[in-house]
Amino acid sequence: MSKKEMQTMDVVQLQKEIQDRQAQKMDFRFQISSHQLSRVRQVRKVRKEIAQLKTLLRQKTLEK
Repeated sequence: MSKKEMQTMDVVQLQKEIQDRQAQKMDFRFQISSHQLSRVRQVRKVRKEIAQLKTLLRQKTLEK
């Protein structure tokens, strides 16, 4: 997901996307612990996306 796509989302969509990404991160962590995930870098990418989404959510709540 690009930053432009993230910026066009409203607060509710951002919150839902954050929840989805956190669930995805948890799934990746379980896969890593059971040695099923070969691309560990995906966890880093998801963490970065969560941080970006939380930052945008905070900015939008402060604007109101």
